[in-house]
Amino acid sequence: MPLNANLDAFAALLPLGLITDEQHDAVLAHPGFPTLPALPSPAHALDWMQQQGLIDPVASHVLRIQLDRRVERNALDRGTRDEAVAVAEQAEALHRLGERGIVREAVLALHAHGRIDADARDEALERVPVGGAEPDPEATHAWLDPEPFEALVLQGLVDAPRLATARAHPEYASLPRPPTPAHAYAWMRLRGLLPVENEDEDALVERIVAAHGESAAEDAEDTLDESEELLEAGALGLSHAVVQALRDDGLLDAEDLEEALPWVPLVSDKRADPATALAWLVTDGWLEEERFEAIAARVEAEPAFVGADERRQIIAQARERIAAETASSKAATRKRSTGLRPPRWLGVLAVIAMVGAAGAYLWQLNGLPACNSDLARRELDGLVSSTSNDERLRSEPGVEARVSALREIGFLKPDNVRGCLATLSRDGKTEAIGFTIGSDSGGSGGGTVVRGAEAAIVEARFGALDAEGRPQHNAEPVGRPALADALREGVDNLEARMRAPKTLQERLRALREMPLMTIDPDPRLALTEVEPAGACQAGDGQQQVCPVVMVYDDRRLGAIGGVRASGAASLPLRAEITLAPDDIGVWRVDGDFDRRFAMAVVEARLHKQGATDAALGPLELPEPPPPPPQIVLPKLPPPKVAR
Repeated sequence: MPLNANLDAFAALLPLGLITDEQHDAVLAHPGFPTLPALPSPAHALDWMQQQGLIDPVASHVLRIQLDRRVERNALDRGTRDEAVAVAEQAEALHRLGERGIVREAVLALHAHGRIDADARDEALERVPVGGAEPDPEATHAWLDPEPFEALVLQGLVDAPRLATARAHPEYASLPRPPTPAHAYAWMRLRGLLPVENEDEDALVERIVAAHGESAAEDAEDTLDESEELLEAGALGLSHAVVQALRDDGLLDAEDLEEALPWVPLVSDKRADPATALAWLVTDGWLEEERFEAIAARVEAEPAFVGADERRQIIAQARERIAAETASSKAATRKRSTGLRPPRWLGVLAVIAMVGAAGAYLWQLNGLPACNSDLARRELDGLVSSTSNDERLRSEPGVEARVSALREIGFLKPDNVRGCLATLSRDGKTEAIGFTIGSDSGGSGGGTVVRGAEAAIVEARFGALDAEGRPQHNAEPVGRPALADALREGVDNLEARMRAPKTLQERLRALREMPLMTIDPDPRLALTEVEPAGACQAGDGQQQVCPVVMVYDDRRLGAIGGVRASGAASLPLRAEITLAPDDIGVWRVDGDFDRRFAMAVVEARLHKQGATDAALGPLELPEPPPPPPQIVLPKLPPPKVAR
């Protein structure tokens, strides 16, 4: 084996600060070094050093904190820090595989017994450690080619007991084989077989990163994104059975079926009609339009016999729906570029094309493109570019950003606005982002506008709508306007108290400088968004406890983060706020509002700055200081009157 290749692998750890010169010298002097097989990466070298006891194992999340401190002191550049963390995380993942016997010797044994070919062997050797526990070929083979449900366990998305529960489900035995882990996960989501904590995908990914490292979480993220798309297809009534029926009816051949099955869920609670299913395959790009026209030409040329007329009718209906979708997409693009209203016949065509297929294709007749449309994706890509004015989404120059898993949360009919979420990947991290799709005039006739929004607000505002598309939660009996007014007043009073002088000297100085303080240099609202997040519950007496989501312009964090345009960092806050009416019936914040709001701000600040490690422990705030003493000026004796 080329000795210099391994020398390079170990030497690459030095500039990353992962090992010292003394530790590097200890590697060269180790008796096992000359017989080491070729190491595929510096991560393999780091893992081997830990196995041999040449360095103490360091958890990547601890290393990340240490490196971040060096970056803050300008002792390390950001790029080197990111590379070091990536190598440490890869070494962690290798170490976990080694503990299970998924090692180099097990891969070689599988190849020797003809269970994997040479290409699979070479690929596997790049991904497994050179040593660890006793080689386990069976565990290694299961890891290399896992059954889709078992792959969910390997990805950290479910645990073994949850998998056992899924396999005990009455429908499991009759399921078609899932083409991917995403199909298995989508089915478990559809049947409610996942734990509640899996609903927050961002938190789930963070837990997987903490347990397995960022590189190991990439497969899990792909599974989550793909399962979301499968569920969206299932909501339209698509499933393996529906697509298989197209094959049975002679509308697809075996190759078409093989291409289509990976893009539809295993089962669905709805069943789309054949024309809807065929049109969806074309409009979503899984069946090429040229291929559809070839199928149509064959069906239309069939002689009259039983079933021929039905197939021709399916083709005709599918063609109408494809044309309507194409027209709708072009109209949306034209509205976005010119602001002109689409021709009336386009709307008529879309309505005519949709009438007839019961419960089928869920076309939106509100004139807005879907959350996952090409238009929305293009606009969202623009919002996350470094030239965007939206600081909630904008990435720093040179930082690659990728948007995925665009999905609709709800459609607010009175405002004609869609609320959407997406996953933003940048700088090695993922986060949920929100955006809305509406018309610039607030009605159906204006141009389409895609705007960034706080994900928490989108979830609260669009995630709980009634059958009429109106919000279910309106903070009754307080009411939305009164809730917002009370919270803004409470926050303004809290900030005023925080800014108030605490000592007598400070208060006297403030009195002298009062004329300079009469003009607020930044009169923006501290709370820019307020949204009820559930129904209010009765408290003591006339109190109401209301769950809310707020967006707070945190000027202190904005100054720390160097935000230039607004001078503030936008923080989404979640809290349960107590309110009570005063003597004249005006709702005001009550109870321990100051403490609850301050706790929400501190938690949001920590999350904004990436301090989400469980090692931080529960957050505790000291009791607020007592109000400052009032100034009592001594009474002066009356002036003497000259006699």
